[in-house]
Amino acid sequence: MTAAPPMQRFRNVLIANRGEIAVRIIKACRELGLATVAVYSEADAGAFHVREADEAVAIGPPPASASYLNIPGIIAAARSAGADAVHPGYGFLSENPALAEVCEAAGLIFVGPPAAAIRAMADKSAAKRLAQRLGVPVLPGYHGRAQTDARLINESAAVGFPLLVKAAAGGGGRGMRIVGSAEDLPEALAGARREAQAAFGDGRLLLERYLERPRHIEVQVLADGRGHIVTLGERECSLQRRHQKVMEEAPAPNLPEATRAGLCAAALRLAGAIGYVNAGTVEFLVDAAGGFYFLEMNTRLQVEHGVTEMVWGVDIVQQQLRIAQGEPLPWAQADLRPRGHAIECRLAAEDATRAFAPSPGRLALVRPPAGPGVRIDTGVETGDEVSRFYDPMFAKLLVWGETRDAALERARHALADYAVLGVTTNLPLLQHLAEAAAVREGRLSTQLLDQTLLAAFQEQQRPINPESLLAAAAWEHMSAADRPYAANPWVALGDRRSGGRRVFAYDQGLVELVPSEGGWTATIDGVPYAVNWRRIDDSAIAFEVDSVPHRALCAATATGIGVFHHGRAHDFRKPRPAGFTGATRAVAHGQRGLTAPMPAVVVRVLVKPGDQVRARQTLVVLEAMKMEHLIQSPTAGVVRRVRCAEGATVAEGVVLVEVGE
Repeated sequence: MTAAPPMQRFRNVLIANRGEIAVRIIKACRELGLATVAVYSEADAGAFHVREADEAVAIGPPPASASYLNIPGIIAAARSAGADAVHPGYGFLSENPALAEVCEAAGLIFVGPPAAAIRAMADKSAAKRLAQRLGVPVLPGYHGRAQTDARLINESAAVGFPLLVKAAAGGGGRGMRIVGSAEDLPEALAGARREAQAAFGDGRLLLERYLERPRHIEVQVLADGRGHIVTLGERECSLQRRHQKVMEEAPAPNLPEATRAGLCAAALRLAGAIGYVNAGTVEFLVDAAGGFYFLEMNTRLQVEHGVTEMVWGVDIVQQQLRIAQGEPLPWAQADLRPRGHAIECRLAAEDATRAFAPSPGRLALVRPPAGPGVRIDTGVETGDEVSRFYDPMFAKLLVWGETRDAALERARHALADYAVLGVTTNLPLLQHLAEAAAVREGRLSTQLLDQTLLAAFQEQQRPINPESLLAAAAWEHMSAADRPYAANPWVALGDRRSGGRRVFAYDQGLVELVPSEGGWTATIDGVPYAVNWRRIDDSAIAFEVDSVPHRALCAATATGIGVFHHGRAHDFRKPRPAGFTGATRAVAHGQRGLTAPMPAVVVRVLVKPGDQVRARQTLVVLEAMKMEHLIQSPTAGVVRRVRCAEGATVAEGVVLVEVGE
């Protein structure tokens, strides 16, 4: 037992973060009577977290390195706003010991663990060495300080293939590569080091044996400054794509009790060994036999903390704030009991049918679900931007049920009711996961999504139904009648009127409307439908198609009309006007143009005109929404032209490299 720390009461908390976690912290502070200060980059000047805070301070241009990762800027903002505490949220500077040290030097209370505890776990290699000394199992690998490519390549022989290259200072799947052979290792080292440096300001790497089909399970710990440490059980985080979590739950299904007890005991042992204080998470891989291996400790709040809160009845963010003020934990381990089951779904602006290409843009409409056992943690509202400069995740849907089956069923219904128009999202994939047999039966592994469920999802994409297309035409017709026709530039495109007859043109088809007795006759591809409609509000309409009632949500998007109908979002694109100057997609005859799949920054150009390239060779490396994307040649050929430069910002569809025979 340690001596009680002095009480450090604070009144005003600066949140060194953005998006949904900043909003989550603001809500926790508000309930405790604490004032809040938001910080924002130029790209976030009108963001939801800025509007929600009591005060907001600009800290720099859009790139995170010049704003949310700028420690002097964060401290200057805290001083200018009169804040007396700093909460780092997760990501960005949350696991940077320098921020904790600078806060202390500036007389600010850091809402997180001591710098020494962060440093002890920030170096993943050193953390694994500590775990080994404490008798906590770790995977075979190289965790040494020597970082030359030659040394890492030499050590890979002892680790064996396949192996993982990982950022020593990172997490969240960034700076991580699966390597199947020695031939692929040099390129993986270069990419992982580059991504780790950009994300964490630290390019050091480690090597680790790649475990086939493991589960990713983590344990939540809370520790006060008086020597009390408790666990709030475990979370299942195995549903991942590219090593980034997509759906999490608590407790972990089908986990042997002996494994659960061992995980919690190991987490307590590690946290106690480094004198941990505040909230933290210890992550493990678990094999099919129930054996577990220490991965890392995240010395911060986790994205998925909400499922633990729902099951254990503890507000973890409020506990962080209370611990930072010197308060003791209000309960012992024996006082804590879990109840029910909770599931979290991460909503992201990305297209799961196009290799998860980011989809930044303006949110034309956001209508989240509501009801008992449903919680939304969000950083956006209708009209907000999902910025290309930051992570594509913009909200989290969390549900609770008495049983896992009940929670899954609630998740399924809530996902079907979550309307987002204006950007492509991963909601269809999340709906697929909530219904997949392997998920419902708890047969989970970190490869399940990438190797099995994603292919099944892409194979069963449903065609657009005519009712959704009719909803777009009906809403467009009513919008034109309610306000000046030119208010939405996309509404006028392709619309032709002759008397009472109207034709609405979309990339997906033509809808012809002709007045008829009691409503309209709509024709799509020669098929007539009896249609009538009424407006419910600015976005919602009720309509009948051949006497069958429907409801839909509609909004003007950047490209046309967005429709949310029967749990699906559609973007009915309007024809581009004559002379429209968009991204050039065409290339000369006989050449293959490799285009940018999303707005991005060119990080590396790896070829020059005249180079011979092989199939699947990486030609250009892009960075968008904090992740690297490799542009690879589909076949062997010769580089005819390079049409991009390192450091340039490119739009979606712009030709980067032309490859010919």
